[in-house]
Amino acid sequence: MVNVSRFNRKFVIYAANVNDFKLWCRMILVVDGTRLNGPFKGTLVAACTLDADNHLFNFTYGIVCGETIAKWV
Repeated sequence: MVNVSRFNRKFVIYAANVNDFKLWCRMILVVDGTRLNGPFKGTLVAACTLDADNHLFNFTYGIVCGETIAKWV
């Protein structure tokens, strides 16, 4: 019998993104999510902001079971 390990949620953030956010970005984060279709179910959530040149800056992203406050906490 094969035991398959799966993760419940995963968030990815890079140290360079944190440093750039502190130095060059507006201090406002916009959070949005979209459902994933296909063999891998869940919700892809992302937090973005605008940099000093008004370009979109992807701060962090994650995959969760659903887009709820409890999953973000």
